[in-house]
Amino acid sequence: MKRKNFWLTMAATAVLTSCFMSSCKKDNESDDPVTSSEIGSTGRDVAKVTLQNTEETVLGYNSWVGVSHNGQASKKISAPVQIRLENPVLTELHQIQHFEIGEPQIRAGYEKRIQYDEPSQAQKFITVADSVLELTVEHVNGHFNLLTFTYKIAYQVPEYDDNINRATLPYVRPDTSQVTAGNWSLEDIGTVTIDNMVYARRLYKHSIKIKIDGNDYTLSASLILAKPLGNTGEAVVKSELVNSGIDIVEATESQTVYNSWIIVKQTLDNGQTRENTYTVENLSGYLIEEQFGYQRVPSKNIVLQSSEVIDISDMLEGNLNDYVTIYLVERKYVVTYNYFSIEYPLVHRRAVYFDGFETFVFPTLKYENFVDNTELTFVSEFPDGGQTFESYLFVHTLTAKFGNHTHIGKRFCQIITPK
Repeated sequence: MKRKNFWLTMAATAVLTSCFMSSCKKDNESDDPVTSSEIGSTGRDVAKVTLQNTEETVLGYNSWVGVSHNGQASKKISAPVQIRLENPVLTELHQIQHFEIGEPQIRAGYEKRIQYDEPSQAQKFITVADSVLELTVEHVNGHFNLLTFTYKIAYQVPEYDDNINRATLPYVRPDTSQVTAGNWSLEDIGTVTIDNMVYARRLYKHSIKIKIDGNDYTLSASLILAKPLGNTGEAVVKSELVNSGIDIVEATESQTVYNSWIIVKQTLDNGQTRENTYTVENLSGYLIEEQFGYQRVPSKNIVLQSSEVIDISDMLEGNLNDYVTIYLVERKYVVTYNYFSIEYPLVHRRAVYFDGFETFVFPTLKYENFVDNTELTFVSEFPDGGQTFESYLFVHTLTAKFGNHTHIGKRFCQIITPK
């Protein structure tokens, strides 16, 4: 009886040993040197959300390739791949000189990082390289870049390499054409005192959207902007507009120069009050006479079809002091005839008082009440190439109001037309 049990035990051991040896041989086959390979089909899954919080959204998917090694049957080798959409969240104060930061503009750029993730045993022959799409948001007002920050969308590029064949596996590359601008806002969140300096604060929020694998994802940024108001005891915490006005310095038929002023009653953080007068000097508007060459037209029947004022820009030009900012406003008056058009540049400056709490706009003059007048005066006729032509002097006169003053500008040219 004992002999029988012994042989049963030996037989079982032999079977287990045989299975173990067979298993070891099968595993070791994958470690055999690759002497030949053939790459077949490739593919990837759809990217899906694997993690989402206030700091980032992570998408994940598998990318795979079918490969035949050393003449063996093709097998699928896959690797997990990620996309990270990072939300810029900056809790520290971002010091800024103006809260009128202008509309945001977005610049895009791709960057490939050289760092690779080493393949694990389960992802043999596949390395994953990190790359990033950077979406830089800039707020520019005039010539001043007032705020810049960057969204980063990190993505991975899987690469297969068995020292014989090499291939880049399918992956998701975030597409800049799928990026759309979202909303942005500034919210007053009061003042803060740091190192004896009082700051007015605004909570800045911004968002963009990007479509990846058919789904929309939102990236959002949150920053605290801080404008210095002054040292403790000198910082304005309340203000009231007392009076404002304009003083004419010079007025001619084509130009007016004036000073604009406001009187502001200010309450300081220590409870004291004061009245200050702020004056912006030598603001002006002007129209000029200008020749614009000559025009060859098919007929002397020149008809005014339309005229309009077109806004071009309203740009930050600079600071008069800690509270007053100057802006350059550019417009143009366009007169369209049936054969050509003429333009008058309309430029004026505006000033704004801002102390962190209240905003007061200085009195400003600009052009309005436009009147057009056209004159065509015969000058001479002359032969040219067997045909007779007539020459005319064309004059357009623009009359416009600049405050209570009337300005006159002219555009003139020679008109050539067949008789």
